Amino acid sequence: MKAIADAEKQRLIKQIIREGLLPNIALSLIATGLSDKGLEIAQLTLYNRMIHKFRRQISPNIEQVKANVEKRFAMSTVKQSDTIWVLWFQGIENAPEVVKKCYESLLKYCPQKKIVLLSEENLNNYISLPKYVEDKYQQGIISRTHYSDIVRTNLLTTHGGTWIDSTVLLTAQPDSFYFDSDLFLFQTLSPGSSGQAIPFSSWFITAQKPNRILLMTEELLYQYWKNNNRLMDYFTYHYFLKIASEYYPDEYSLIPPVSNETPQLLLNRLETPYSKPQWEFIKSQSPIHKVTYKNTSQNKGTYYQAIFKN
Repeated sequence: MKAIADAEKQRLIKQIIREGLLPNIALSLIATGLSDKGLEIAQLTLYNRMIHKFRRQISPNIEQVKANVEKRFAMSTVKQSDTIWVLWFQGIENAPEVVKKCYESLLKYCPQKKIVLLSEENLNNYISLPKYVEDKYQQGIISRTHYSDIVRTNLLTTHGGTWIDSTVLLTAQPDSFYFDSDLFLFQTLSPGSSGQAIPFSSWFITAQKPNRILLMTEELLYQYWKNNNRLMDYFTYHYFLKIASEYYPDEYSLIPPVSNETPQLLLNRLETPYSKPQWEFIKSQSPIHKVTYKNTSQNKGTYYQAIFKN
């Protein structure tokens, strides 16, 4: 979607300037502008800077983090679960039409699963977070978006099952490996057309046994928010996932390698003219589609209108 893509470009350039990286990529931007290739170079440059900063920040406490991971791993009672976790803080009755349609698609195509619909009313029945995390969330220091990163991780390390974002649309029953893998996340298998260098997507995560990658990610999140009152990077959660996967390569190697590009084909077309043959082809490529309720236009004849307004 153009509005979202433009906002992402602006965020990227602002962060590159803030990190003092503009001289590093100036020649590349002059040569390529903000083309796909230019975005790829810019994103990779920023990614390398930020992953280095995060590694350096956590290094003094990494041994304690690893010890906490091993202790929690040994005590974990997570086992095979048919639970799907879905969260809309304000309650599904107050959700946008896109979110409601996505939730209905889960009910339709996952009838054998236990779908737990979470909101602010019942969330504390399922999670247990440090008091300073809850306090900083209530104070607005931790945003709702980044609080949900902590929530999803705690749900999976405590109960197991599958986390699915409220803006994920199903158009068929997904294969069993999406739900039955010890650990599953969609991955960026190459930088891709958006220039995205972040290696994992966090909008669909399965954990069916105790997992050190998620446990370390959770511990790193707690450590970060214990010591910080602002977000160093919008993708902090994803950087911690990446760092955790480096410490536990054996567990990482077992994650099924499924690209996050195909499930986002619809997202990139929501505001474009609808084509039924093209939509049928997209559905044939993936039963899972990451979408958005933001910046959706009211123009007639678009994918958004055809899929979510009919």
